[in-house]
Amino acid sequence: MVDIAITGDKALAKAVQNLTKREFFAATKKGVRAGTKISLKRIRTLAPKDTGLLKRSIVARVGKRHRPGSWAMAVMINAKATDEIHALSGKVAKGSKRHTSGKGKVGSDYYYPAAQEFGWTRGGRYFPAKSPYMRPGFDQTSTAAGLVIQETSWRKLVELWQRPKGG
Repeated sequence: MVDIAITGDKALAKAVQNLTKREFFAATKKGVRAGTKISLKRIRTLAPKDTGLLKRSIVARVGKRHRPGSWAMAVMINAKATDEIHALSGKVAKGSKRHTSGKGKVGSDYYYPAAQEFGWTRGGRYFPAKSPYMRPGFDQTSTAAGLVIQETSWRKLVELWQRPKGG
């Protein structure tokens, strides 16, 4: 989690108060998007490349949280791709009447992205993760992403403060 606090003298505090809610949200959201892109790129690089579908289905989302000026970033598997990933791993794809060949038994509950990240069990035996990609990706980029979020948000705020008055 990255917390950014703006500290300074009374003039700076007044400048922040002079921004509209929309301007403040736009500045902070732009920063969070920039930081999320760094994590997304690293996670995609670490993702297993069996067919390339997993790598292509990893997406980033930035969502508003309940606290004012607070944003959540998430890098996840695109929900639209989950049926296709399940189909590749031995489940029946939605809208399809045929089974596909894959890594698990047909009809088994095998979700490839989670299995690669956390491992899986088969026949009562645990198989450790072969290539975790999400957690290591976040861990490797958390510092850089936090700095980018700070820098980008700050640059946008300075840009808003320097705009001509009355415009």
